[in-house]
Amino acid sequence: MHASPKMKWFVLLFTFVFAIGMNSFRNSFQFFMLPMADTFHADRSLISVSVSIFMITTGIVQFFVGFFIDRFSVRKIMALGAVCISASFLVLPYSPNVHVFSAIYGVLGGIGYSCAVGVTTQYFISRWFDTHKGLALAILTNANSAGLLLLSPIWAAAPYHAGWQNTYTLLGIVMAAVLLPLLAFGMKHPPHVQAPSVKKSYDWRGFWNVVKQSRLIHILYFGVFTCGFTMGIIDAHLVPMLKDAHVSHVNGMMAAFGAFIIIGGLLAGWLSDLLGSRSMMLSILFFIRLLSLICLLIPILGIHHSELWYFSFILLFGLSYTGVIPLTAASISESYQTGLIGSLLGINFFIHQIAGALSVYAGGLFFDMTHDYLLIVVVCIVFVGVSAGMELVPFLDKQKAKETHQSI
Repeated sequence: MHASPKMKWFVLLFTFVFAIGMNSFRNSFQFFMLPMADTFHADRSLISVSVSIFMITTGIVQFFVGFFIDRFSVRKIMALGAVCISASFLVLPYSPNVHVFSAIYGVLGGIGYSCAVGVTTQYFISRWFDTHKGLALAILTNANSAGLLLLSPIWAAAPYHAGWQNTYTLLGIVMAAVLLPLLAFGMKHPPHVQAPSVKKSYDWRGFWNVVKQSRLIHILYFGVFTCGFTMGIIDAHLVPMLKDAHVSHVNGMMAAFGAFIIIGGLLAGWLSDLLGSRSMMLSILFFIRLLSLICLLIPILGIHHSELWYFSFILLFGLSYTGVIPLTAASISESYQTGLIGSLLGINFFIHQIAGALSVYAGGLFFDMTHDYLLIVVVCIVFVGVSAGMELVPFLDKQKAKETHQSI
């Protein structure tokens, strides 16, 4: 049975809106970070622990979600996630201290987020689309960025006009009253037979051989670590960075950041197909990210103070923001046997989240120690520079192999 040409696009639209709503749990945090820290009389490193726990939880839970999808309805898993996110929003304003807040946000919110979006929504849409699947998944991937673009002005104003507690309560009600019915009535079951359950036997020997011996997987995983580390610090600390630098129109810059993320994500996928090399495109993305961090470093060092440096950072970092994860996933799926891809992608996501958790906490800790973000930005520059070079290795290996084959 094939999906109606019109129906599948409506389902994609509903899923896109659903994903924007679920991602608001993560995207709104950096706008509420300073007011929440004031409420709990906590420093930035302590309030950042909640994001670190959230990223660790999502990394662990997402690893197993893919296996659950084959055994249970994907829509039920997404509904469970939406309920957990809604409950988190409603309970967090009543947290008695920052430690309880971090536990609720990190664990309950992390479980909800892992079940609601990511693996589940990607799987759900891929089951709806037999054709135009790549375009559909590319559009869905940009739901997070679209939410940042559209909702940044609201997140920027809400904690100072309504208070973060009232804003969280309202978001919890919206999740339960709007997005759950949207899932139930708009995001219909895909017109495909459910995939067979997970195989009982697993090629553990093949898995360990790849993890221990494959240079490609080591390069890809290091790149994913770098991506997660640099994204984590920016996701949690960019707004405080801009406010510390007295940058005007922060909400406008954040909206522009979301727009550049969307453009960069779509361009990265298209250019990787055009170049015919995932590795080359990954190297280009890390080089662009390196330039962005250098732009951020210049005003931090006091070399030249201008908002243009921060805008240049937002432009370049935004263009490199979303491309690494899908291109790494594509490289893994094209390079290894089918029975190992799920596990390798699970580890891929786990590494990304662990790296993000480390950088979020390290960024807050270094700021509390030095009262600036210089040290963490330098660490990011080192990681990104190394990754930009390493990602070229598979491309150069293929070029060398081609030359050797032609000479023979």
